[in-house]
Amino acid sequence: MSKAPQRPKNKIRESIGQSIQKPFNQTTDGPSLWPVLRTGLNKHRYLLICILLILVTFAAFSQVLSYGFIDYDDNDYVTENPHVKAGLTRDSTIWAFSTGHSGNWHPLTWLSHI
Repeated sequence: MSKAPQRPKNKIRESIGQSIQKPFNQTTDGPSLWPVLRTGLNKHRYLLICILLILVTFAAFSQVLSYGFIDYDDNDYVTENPHVKAGLTRDSTIWAFSTGHSGNWHPLTWLSHI
């Protein structure tokens, strides 16, 4: 009995099969999804840098927690505006897209207040 002739291997299928078997950050034929890890930084150092950036940002902006609320234009925009106080209605939506109230045209801002 003779053996059936073997089909030539398909290079594309072979490369797809190899890339599926490898973890996502260990591929050799394309750019890594973790370029930071390729530069020599290990995961712990990367995590430490992220935590340090969070702490520095919090330290820089934490003083605003003790500041009072500033209401320069809340009366004009929200609390004393009859269209906003009426809620989301057909008329208030039309008003939001057609008004230049307070010198600005910003319908999405009006809709978010409504």
